[in-house]
Amino acid sequence: MVCFNVSSAVGIQMKLEFFQRKFWTASRQCAALDGKCSISCDNDDISCYLIDNNGFIIVAEDLSLTGVFFGEAEGAVMSKLVSMGSFKRFLVEFNLYSWWYSDLTIKAQRGGKTMLVPCDTEYPAFVSERTIKETVGNIDCESCVKSFVIQQIPSSNLFMVVIDNTCDCSDFGPVTMDPIEIMYILNKKEVLSL
Repeated sequence: MVCFNVSSAVGIQMKLEFFQRKFWTASRQCAALDGKCSISCDNDDISCYLIDNNGFIIVAEDLSLTGVFFGEAEGAVMSKLVSMGSFKRFLVEFNLYSWWYSDLTIKAQRGGKTMLVPCDTEYPAFVSERTIKETVGNIDCESCVKSFVIQQIPSSNLFMVVIDNTCDCSDFGPVTMDPIEIMYILNKKEVLSL
C-alpha cells in the first residue's frame, strides 16, 4: 500500500474594493426572522474591523486604516486581546552583522576613532491564538467601560472585531510594532575585541 501526503492551497485574487463591498454586505445580513439587525456596523456607536491573524486591518470603515496594525487604531482593545491570550506578542531579532559577507577582509588601522558596537534590533510581532473562536471583552477606561467582541471567520485566518464606540479609551495609547534597538552595556575593551 502506497500512501501519499497531499497538501495544497487554493486562492483567488480580487480587488480590495470588491472584497470590502462583499464584507460590508455580509455584515448587514442577520438571522432574525424580520431581517432587521439589532446591532449593525452602520451604527455610529460601533466600529467594525476585519483583521488578519497577525493583527493587520484588512477592512475598516475608515479606508486609510487598511494595512495598518490594529493596535495603532485600537490600542486599548489590542492590549486587552494580548492580556486575555487571544493574541500573543513575540519578538523577531535582526542582527545587522549576520547580513555581511564573512569572507571580506578589512585592513586593520591603528589610531582610528572608529568604534564597532553591536547593532541588534528587535521587531515586535503578533499572532492570534488559533484555538479561540470568539472572545468577548470589557475594558475599564477612565469613566466608562468599553465592550468588544472578536470572532474568527471560519476556514480563514481572518477575524471580525466589533467595538463599542460610546466609551473613549484614548488614555491607553496605541500598541505599536515599532522596532526596538537592543542597547548593550559594554566597556571599551569589550567593544574593541568584537
